[in-house]
Amino acid sequence: MFDFFEKFSADQLIPAGYNAIQFIRQWARTSSATGERASFEALPPKQVELAKRIVAEIEAREGRSVAALPLLKVDEYINLIAQKLQVLSRRDLHADRDRGKILLEELRLLR
Repeated sequence: MFDFFEKFSADQLIPAGYNAIQFIRQWARTSSATGERASFEALPPKQVELAKRIVAEIEAREGRSVAALPLLKVDEYINLIAQKLQVLSRRDLHADRDRGKILLEELRLLR
């Protein structure tokens, strides 16, 4: 799932993925209650396209709107998107989780 992530840079996908997560976590539930449809207007056009593609892939796989998904299923998709974005960030941004933990611990010691 979300195999298309490999074709895009972290610069494009991380904001799109974050907003897709927010959509399925919060906005979809609100929109189902109010009848309003959330938008991704704050994003640049390419990121809007990617965020909508993420949501569309979930809806196609589930055969229903993300607003109709049970909370457990929403959490599964959020975790999957987050995991894929972590892999992407390590690849493109050379993020080193272990080094980050070491630096965080060093900063805590400076207090």
